[in-house]
Amino acid sequence: MGSAHSLTFLSLPSQPDLLLATGGADGMIRLWNPATPRREALPLLRGHRGKVTSLATLQHPARSQSLLVSASSDDTTLRIWDCLSGEETLRLVTAAPVTSLAVLPPDDQMPQPTIVFGSPRGIGAVTVHL
Repeated sequence: MGSAHSLTFLSLPSQPDLLLATGGADGMIRLWNPATPRREALPLLRGHRGKVTSLATLQHPARSQSLLVSASSDDTTLRIWDCLSGEETLRLVTAAPVTSLAVLPPDDQMPQPTIVFGSPRGIGAVTVHL
């Protein structure tokens, strides 16, 4: 499995506890229940080529569950995941090695969430319409 390069917590309606998401050096995202850390709570999220450098939780107004946002410096992508189905719902290719990200939740002035991401080349932002 290698080292974990990123961490975040997320809540899913099917899970009674918060889950810990870890982004690995192997490009995989694993979801763990901290109460039972010896086995993964859900199947692996596969897709990144290279280490997962950043993770964040995204609350989308059109979805009943939290989504997971991941970034990789090696494949220069941001990805949004439906953790229950294991499906990637959105991919953004940035052409820069993404090293950090944050999610601005929706509000009255911005009804859709915004993902802000950083790289050695600067920062960028994208509003998410799913």
